[in-house]
Amino acid sequence: MSRPDRADTQDTVPAVTISGGEEVLAYIPHTLGFQPEESVVLIALRPPRGRLGLTIRCDLVDLISPAAPSLLRTLTQHLRSDGAEHVFCAVYTSGTIAEARADPQVRAALAALEAAPGMPGLRDAWLVTGHGYAAFDCTNADCCPPEGRDLRDLESTQVAAEFALRGSSPKARRRDLVPPRSTGSAARRSFAAAYGRSRDEVDRLGDVDGGAGPGSPAAAYVAEVFGSLTSAVPTPSALGRVAALLSAPQVRDAVLLRLAVPDRVGQGEPGPPAGSDVPDLVAQVRELLLPGAPDPEVEQLNRASAVVSAAAALAKPSVRADLCAVLAWLSWWRGDGASAWVAVEEAMTIAPTHRLASLVEELLRRGVGPGWTCAAAAG
Repeated sequence: MSRPDRADTQDTVPAVTISGGEEVLAYIPHTLGFQPEESVVLIALRPPRGRLGLTIRCDLVDLISPAAPSLLRTLTQHLRSDGAEHVFCAVYTSGTIAEARADPQVRAALAALEAAPGMPGLRDAWLVTGHGYAAFDCTNADCCPPEGRDLRDLESTQVAAEFALRGSSPKARRRDLVPPRSTGSAARRSFAAAYGRSRDEVDRLGDVDGGAGPGSPAAAYVAEVFGSLTSAVPTPSALGRVAALLSAPQVRDAVLLRLAVPDRVGQGEPGPPAGSDVPDLVAQVRELLLPGAPDPEVEQLNRASAVVSAAAALAKPSVRADLCAVLAWLSWWRGDGASAWVAVEEAMTIAPTHRLASLVEELLRRGVGPGWTCAAAAG
């Protein structure tokens, strides 16, 4: 069950042409990264002509729980902030289409959405079960037969084909977004040995003042980690070194900033200006929250996430928490709220007070997206 303040959000806007309910339904698993179960998914429809915007997923049961008013306020705030004029709604549940239409929980959840103060009007409401899909209120048997339309129709849409060509392959379940744990003992030993050796170097950074600007002791490490994160997934030994270097906050923060704004930071300046301190770095990160922040380099972020996930799979729990926190930040900046939440939950299950994970959690809980999403909503 999701908490009322933990709705999965996806801030990216599709770069494909989508028209018709079936194509929107085909789009949802690809934008979330997984196939929803017992969920309600809302998509902001922006003017003009109902352009798709923010996608939000929450647990179906939460919309009829005592905490529903808080969740509805959160959903409304997110959709309004994204510029929604109307909302596309899809309910994912078990049973047949006929059973879903008559399900008191489904009907109560839709009624709660329609009655929520300030909620943009629901333009479409669809049902998706393991047996088929249909518009909730369609009574035309030729359009939406009682058993629903064939789910295979969604796989043959133009949207599904375009995402497949891009290599998109949604996970079967939300929890599958968590980096898996490797069972390869040899790879884990190689990772651990390299991590231990590199931590000796990292620990010495703690005795050196300054940030990670040009000429600082950490600058070379920042460049090294950045190169590893934006290349093919390295060997277990190389992954252990990356994990160790990312355990140094000044290295980690400068790498995350460089991944977010590579053009501004530049190849020769992998971090804040020389002699800068923590507040200056924080000030630069705050700029990422403002409208006008640069669009993410999605392919680069995807490569970095793949490397961090591979490292997290081999790491012991305390190191895994650090890496999942980094993964949460990368997912947040990419606009992938679902993956960010899952990574935050994994990190804070291991280390409940982890500072970076707590920061990302606060951003997600408050519905604060990267600044580039504000520009997208206004455009």
